[in-house]
Order: sequence, then C-alpha cells, then structure tokens
Amino acid sequence: MPAFMLMAVCLFVTGGIYMTTRFYRFGFIRRVRNRSKLLAWLVSALPVIVFIILTLTGILEAVVVAIHLAAAFLICDLIGLILKKLFGKTFTCYLAGILAIALTGVYMGYAWINAHTVVRTDYTIAASKSLGDAGSLRIAQITDAHIGTTFSGEKLADYITEIMACQPDLLVITGDFTDEDTSYTDMVQACSALGKFDIGYGVYMVFGNHDLNTYSANPAYTPEQLITELQKNNVHILQDETVLVDDRFYICGRQDRTVRSRKPVSELLSGIDSSKFVLLLDHQPVEYQAAAEAGVSLMLSGHTHGGQLFPLQFTDTLTSSNEMVYGIRNAGQTAYIVSSGISEWGIALRTGVATEYVIIDVQ
Repeated sequence: MPAFMLMAVCLFVTGGIYMTTRFYRFGFIRRVRNRSKLLAWLVSALPVIVFIILTLTGILEAVVVAIHLAAAFLICDLIGLILKKLFGKTFTCYLAGILAIALTGVYMGYAWINAHTVVRTDYTIAASKSLGDAGSLRIAQITDAHIGTTFSGEKLADYITEIMACQPDLLVITGDFTDEDTSYTDMVQACSALGKFDIGYGVYMVFGNHDLNTYSANPAYTPEQLITELQKNNVHILQDETVLVDDRFYICGRQDRTVRSRKPVSELLSGIDSSKFVLLLDHQPVEYQAAAEAGVSLMLSGHTHGGQLFPLQFTDTLTSSNEMVYGIRNAGQTAYIVSSGISEWGIALRTGVATEYVIIDVQ
C-alpha cells in the first residue's frame, strides 16, 4: 500500500475512533451506559458508521461533514479545556459537543448555499498589444460547470441569459463543462443553452480533464457525442489550435495537460502576428513562464475551484503543480486569471471563495 494511502487510512480510523469517543460523552449515552457499556459504545459509533455507509454509497459530502465535525469537536474541546483551567467551570452536559454539532451544521449550511449561489466577478486589465480599431474587448468566462452537480443543463440557460446581459464580445469556457456524472440529457440541454449565446464573436471552448469522461468506465455519452452537440450549437472547440478573430486578436486553446500529445504553446503561437493581442485558454493554471515567453497577453484557467474547501485555497500551490489557485496576477506583458468556477466537482459544498462567472474588460 502506498505511503499516502496508508496515512489516509490511519487518519480515517483515528478520526472515527475520536468521534466515537466524543459521542460517548453525551448525556443520553450516559443513561445507556448505566445499562450496558457495550451498547453505549455501539450507539456512540452509530453516527460514524452512518458516515462510512454514506461515503461508500457515493455521497462524498458525508466525508466533508465528518471531517468538519471532527475538527469542531477538537476545537470546542480545547476551548472548553482552556476555560476550565482559567475559571474552574465545568458543565453537567457535554456543552462542547453540542456547540461542535451546532457550528458544523451552520458551517455546512453556509457551504451548501455558497456552492449554489453564483456571483459575477469583474476584472479590468490593460491590453499589452493591439486589439484593432475598437481598442477594447469584453470577455465572459465560464469554467468548471460540471453540469449536474449544483445545477442542471436546463438551468445553465438562465446563467447564459444573465451573462448575455453583460454584453460581452465573446464567451469562453475553460474546461470541465461536463464530467463523468453528467447525464446524457443534462449534457444535451447544456450544449443547447450555449447555443442561445448569440452576441459578439460567439463561444470558444477548451476541454478539461473531466469533459471527455477520462475517469469513467461506463459514461452516459461518448466524447464524440459531446463534440457533436457542442458543434451543433455553434461552439468553437479548440484543441491545440489558434484562431484569428475578426483580424483583431488571437484565441489559442490548449488541450488539457493530461493529454500526452498536447503541443507546446510556443508551437501553437509560432508564426502569428506578434503585434496582436493573444488570449490563451488552458484549463489548468500551469506553464506560466512558457505562456509569457510565447507572447501571450491574457491566460484564462479554472480547474482549482478556488480551493473549494477552506483552507485548500492557501495550501493548493504547495501540494500541486498549479501556479495559482484563484484571482489575477500581472507579470510583465502577461495577465493570468484563474476562476473558481461556476459549480463544483464531486461535492455540492464550498467553503472557500465564491462560485462565479467572470467578466473581463481588456482596455
């Protein structure tokens, strides 16, 4: 067994034992304990068993709730211990445990609301290269929709309408539009929603690491079916391609870094008019130096979900190859933006940054 898996199992078992001992301290368990200690321990372990069953049945939110509950128990116990040392105050009931459960419930409620509430995030950047006679460009970005996690394909049409009201010149999708859990119906409806975007230069898209059902043994649709539906709705799919739009600016779309055959960005931008603005779409926020050296003006990414769960927004770059987790960075002639995404993957909970779509004004 790999070391990280062994560590995960040890933490899982330790956490389960710790939570069982916390439940064992509640008043109603004491009454059970007076009759049978074995029964009291079994009742105390019941919530942990429920979390395990829910996790095994694919309800990954159970893991998140369990981790936060264990952390809340630990924090409240420590606070209770400090107060006891300072004031000598003790309680007949397990007040720390009651507070831990209450705080976890409130925090997870916030996490659910945050995951299902989509906000608009605005950025303004200075164009380092020519944008033609118009001199400005408004870009709308959607990333990591993972259709079916927090909203359906049909619901996406409402967000498209909202984005169109911002009057962008184009809409770009930086990967993971769908994933392995997206149903065929949701996929078709989501692609149809993109077809309603009939403003400006249209829709341009790159694939992420989930779109083509990379991790599914029994997908609801094939990659070919997804591509067909997207093209049917006038979505320009860029897979290691660069296009010149209206003789004003370039859009370069890279294949996801999980694709072994993906081309270097320098090759994709070889031979272009270097005086024109270059927009690079790359699902994962990596290879920033290569993008800058190739003459990219603005690079848009997603993938990180902004950390999604606290404190991952602060630790992600330490544990992964991502060069940025969320927000904007200006470096020389290149600007980099990483969006937290318009939905979630795997779990419909978010305690990090907001769920969003992005509007970028290039001036």
